[in-house]
Amino acid sequence: MAAEARERPYLRLLHGHRLPPEETDRETLAALARALAAPDRAGMAAGLERVALDPETPPPAAVAVGRYLARHVAPRRGLVLLETLYDRRGALEPGDPLCEAALVHGRRTEALVGLWDAAAAAGLLPDSEWVTTAAEQARGRGLPGLPVVTMPRSGTQFLGNNLALVYRHRPVPTGCGMFPDVRLIPARLRTQAAGGLMSTDHTAPVAANLDALAEAGITRLCLVVRDPRQATLSRLNQLATANDDMRTFLRVAPPLPFPEAWESLSFADKAAWFGDHWLPVLVRWLTDWLTVADADPRFRVHVTAFEAMRAAPRDAINAMLAFAGASCRLKATLAPHSGDHYHASAGDAWRTTLPAGLAARWAAGVPAALCRRFGWPEG
Repeated sequence: MAAEARERPYLRLLHGHRLPPEETDRETLAALARALAAPDRAGMAAGLERVALDPETPPPAAVAVGRYLARHVAPRRGLVLLETLYDRRGALEPGDPLCEAALVHGRRTEALVGLWDAAAAAGLLPDSEWVTTAAEQARGRGLPGLPVVTMPRSGTQFLGNNLALVYRHRPVPTGCGMFPDVRLIPARLRTQAAGGLMSTDHTAPVAANLDALAEAGITRLCLVVRDPRQATLSRLNQLATANDDMRTFLRVAPPLPFPEAWESLSFADKAAWFGDHWLPVLVRWLTDWLTVADADPRFRVHVTAFEAMRAAPRDAINAMLAFAGASCRLKATLAPHSGDHYHASAGDAWRTTLPAGLAARWAAGVPAALCRRFGWPEG
């Protein structure tokens, strides 16, 4: 079977989706060959679905077929197939971006949280051993747990890289799912509450998350925000460099399934769509978190604007550490690099990048009170 897989380019491609040739019988490989030889995408999709849903197909091979279908043939059908495999065979793994996308696409957030939480509690996540060690070592140096909630496109990776200089571990994911409904994993929060773990998540300000934080004993949060209009432009630009999994997810996952003809749209049309759909999501996320910061007595929230962090990164990061109760400080920050997705464009680049009429629509999309609070340009 391994030899047969090496001889067939389509099976080599499926290996990238975790098709295990040594565990895949010859009948399954032959069925895959027939499906992938279909004359059109519809026929190929139908054939792949039949192979994946065949009870005789081993679960790892079925998931590999679902991943291939989602990325290369029919994204929505692939995600529906992966969700079906979860329902019928429990054949999904936490931490697999496309498998998680399938549950998010099916609005199965609670199932996703349960999957992650059970695996984290049992120490079965791929990073479980590393997380335990990282927490113990940081805790031994007297470092507290540091939960940082970040708006997408607000320097999250840059911030995490610099906090890692202090914590000596990369940010630990304490949430699962996809913005704007990133949900927290209770088992991970309990570990973080004991000290030593630093995280940077796009956490949703929903009751389930707030209750989970409170129940874990976490009362201090850092919140990093950005002018939603500039964050929206950054997200739009991100699509040009996103990897295949991310592009698939961004285009089909709720609450923002992209238009089918997305790739053929002009930049202005894409920007108009983002202004009508993505910008309001960012504004709502931000205002809901500020309500928590201003009015929820269970939490103390340290709010940092991306613009201030970019102007004086060491001061901004050290203020977060001090707020969390850490005794050590960052002596110097790492310089941003391309891998950080951290761009040096002006804070109001959206004004000059967009056509004038569209820029005015974006400007009106952010309440004046928010602009005044953070010093962002008003409409």
